[in-house]
Amino acid sequence: MSGHTPDSQKIVSEKLMKNKKIKCSYCGKEMKPEEKDFTNNPFTPFCSERCKLADLDKWFNGEYSIEQSIEELTPEQLADLPDENP
Repeated sequence: MSGHTPDSQKIVSEKLMKNKKIKCSYCGKEMKPEEKDFTNNPFTPFCSERCKLADLDKWFNGEYSIEQSIEELTPEQLADLPDENP
């Protein structure tokens, strides 16, 4: 064993997180230490509600997507696809 208890590993992890430079996932602004976790910032991984909503808007408008090949779709998902020629 390394001699580290779960508590000491948690303390080391917390210290590393405080010193780590983290940027907002949307605007790229470097976040303050108190903004890095959900207990202090309900918008994490974003710096603000504005960035959170702007990112969500990009998902809704189709600017972001998660690609999936047609072979990975279940028969139910295939049946739900819109017709190519309406």
